Amino acid sequence: MGNNGTTRTDEDELCALHIRNLLEGRTEDREAVRQLILAGGEAVLYRDPDRRHLHAGDLLIALDIDRYDFAIRVSLVNGRPIARAE
Repeated sequence: MGNNGTTRTDEDELCALHIRNLLEGRTEDREAVRQLILAGGEAVLYRDPDRRHLHAGDLLIALDIDRYDFAIRVSLVNGRPIARAE
């Protein structure tokens, strides 16, 4: 994960801590997680007009923790990534 699998990013670290806390039965604070991610370095990329492939709406959906009740598995089929709900 992270930035191209080479650099650790705030949102991945926070996601890992959030999941660990859930697994250990700790109280969660979704708003705190959202605010930390929005303050991080990657979130500003979604406001950069030169990065048209990054949509601000995608960031908001990603920050809507537990919006969906499934995970997405991505597999390569004939050299192309295919995403399926699981």
